[in-house]
Order: sequence, then structure tokens, then C-alpha cells
Amino acid sequence: MEPRACQVKAQLRPLGRPVISTLSNYALRYTRRASKLSYKYTARGCIFTLFVVNVLLYAVTVISTEILVITFYLGYHLCQRVEHSTDAERKQLKILKSEETSLLKQVIRVMGIDFAPAATPLTRRLQTLAAALCSFSFLFAGIFFTVLAIILSFSNLYWIVILYTGWYVYDFRTHEKGGHRVHWYRRWKLWTKMAEYFPICLIKTAGLPADRNYIMGYHPHGIMAAGSFINFGTEGTGFAKLFPGIAPHLMTLTLNFMFPFYRDLLLGLGIVSVCRDSLDWILKNKGVGNAAIIVVGGAQEALDAHRNADIALTLTSRKGFIKIALQNGADLVPVFSFGENNVYAQAANPPGSKLRDIQPPCVPWPRASTIQLRIRPISNANHHSGWCPNSCYSSVETDPATD
Repeated sequence: MEPRACQVKAQLRPLGRPVISTLSNYALRYTRRASKLSYKYTARGCIFTLFVVNVLLYAVTVISTEILVITFYLGYHLCQRVEHSTDAERKQLKILKSEETSLLKQVIRVMGIDFAPAATPLTRRLQTLAAALCSFSFLFAGIFFTVLAIILSFSNLYWIVILYTGWYVYDFRTHEKGGHRVHWYRRWKLWTKMAEYFPICLIKTAGLPADRNYIMGYHPHGIMAAGSFINFGTEGTGFAKLFPGIAPHLMTLTLNFMFPFYRDLLLGLGIVSVCRDSLDWILKNKGVGNAAIIVVGGAQEALDAHRNADIALTLTSRKGFIKIALQNGADLVPVFSFGENNVYAQAANPPGSKLRDIQPPCVPWPRASTIQLRIRPISNANHHSGWCPNSCYSSVETDPATD
């Protein structure tokens, strides 16, 4: 008589054959079907597969990051509880100060993670979320909408891309003609929450009559010019109430208006391209009561934006807007943003360093020139690094207009 183990093996052996045979048949059948597919469906399948793989990789990354965040979060608060608990509580919970807890705190500090308190109010959480959404949109929204348009082109919703392509061609030069200002869009609560996150305030030092046009020179650029966007690209700080009758037109690189869908989000805020044709159009063809806001230093000035350091402005070769103001009879209004360079931290890049040598070629592509930013999670309360902006007081002051 065979041992029991041999009987079990004999019973399992025939069960494996049908399973393998079934899987091989399915694989062969799928291969035959794939070979008969047209190029159209094959391309759809490839793009869909790449999309699914990217989503899965992103999900795995997010889940892994959250697991690490939760682990360090619990460890950090455990250390805090041990540090502030009495001897009786430690004995009751069987928790004593040890080398392990001290080591955990050191590891947390070394990794640069300083978690926000667990009792942080919901309002503060919403402000942080608003700031993070705006920052990630600045970095990745253009690429995201471009990839989305490609995916829609190979789906049953391809007609959306066809219709939008017609609109894109028809509306191609609008960023040089004042944009499509949508007032309710500029008054979103999202912008107010982002302004409260820093907080940002707009200080009015003199009134601007609505019967003239203005060119505002904004300094300094910082990493992403967050102050200029909130104060002049939105109603987050109440520009319309401080300067009634003045329509602000924040100016940015023309490259930002090449991305599908993303360009419409910018145009809806009244943001236009920073070029001579656009500036002339605002000052000549839109009547009076217009203000063009130019971040004079541009992306070149962003390379010199360091926290708690002397502010270096790039002005020597940036005088073209002054000539345009004289030609159109517009007043110049200097605008200075206190705390703009403290919003983000970037790695040390003194002139002559290897990092500084590779950054100038990336200046025409502002998103590429921000590779020196240090990454941190949104829940990190450390105000020294990361994509999420640092919560620091920022004020923008407008000086009296000058002829």
C-alpha cells in the first residue's frame, strides 16, 4: 500500500494538467486574435497597456509612500508620547525610554521628516491641500493634459479631441489678445485657501486711477512666482476690491499655452503670454483700466532664489517693457514680494558649481530648471524642502505709479 503522501501526490498530478492546458489554450487563442487585429486597435491596445502600467506603478508608489509615511508618523508620535509621559504611565504601557526609540527619532530627523501635529485643524489641512494642488498643477498639469489628449484620441471619445482641435486652432492666438477672463473662476475658494496657507496679503500703498493703463514690474521671481499668481492671477487676496476698475493681466511664458486644456485654465484667469504683441494689445486695444504684470527677472532670476539670503535681481538686460510703456503712455508700478524666495528651498548652486553649469540650458523650460527642489511629503511640517510650498508669511507691496 502506498504511503499517504504518495496518494495525495497522485491525486494532485492529474489536476495540474487541465489547468496548464486551459491556460495555454487561452494564451494561444489571445495570440491568434491579436494577430488579426488592425493597426488601429493594436495602437489602442499598446497605449492602453502603457496607461494601465503607468497607473499601476503610480498606485504602487503612492501606497508604498503612504506606508512609509504612516510608519514614521506612528514612530514619531510614539517617541513624543514616551518623552512626555510619566514613569507610572510608562510602566503601565510597558514603554520605557531606550536606545531603540532614540535611534528611531534620529532616523526620522536624518530623513528630513518632521510630521505635522495629529491635531492639526481641518481648515489648515484644506489650505495645505490647496497649496499642493496648485504646485503640482504648475509642474505636471501641462504634461498630464497632453497625455490625456493622446489617450482620448485612441478611445471612443476621440470626437472630443477633434472638437477641441478645431477650438485650439481657432483660439490659438488668444493668449496674445487678452485671454478669456472668467470672473467666477478667479473667485474660487481654492485660491483663497492657498493665500491663507502662507499667508499672502496684498498691501496697497497708493491708489491706481482706472482711467490709465499700467505695467507692473514684479520682483523677485522666486522659484514659481507664487505671490504673483495668487495676487494678480486670482482673487485670492481681493485685488478687485483694492483696485476697483483695474483688470490685471499676469504674463507668463508662451510655452504654457501650447499644452491642450491647460492653456484654457490659464486663459480663464486672465493670464496671457509675456511677449511684445501681447503687451501692445493690452495697452492699445483694450481701452483703459488694464494692468500688465511682468515678473521681470524671469526663470533666470529663479536660479538665485535662496531662503534667508540676499535677494539677487536680474534687471540689466530686462528693459524692453520700459520702452513699451513709454510708447503707449502707460505708468510703471514697481511691485515687491517680501518672502517670495522663502517659499521654496533649492540646493546650493553658486556660480561655477556643476549644478549651476547644467541649469542655464534649462531656463527656457522653467519646469526643467526646478529639478534642484528637494522633495518632501505633504504631511511634513519641515519648512526647508519640498514641492509643497513652505508656509511663510508673504506680502506683496505696490508702490505709487510713476509716469
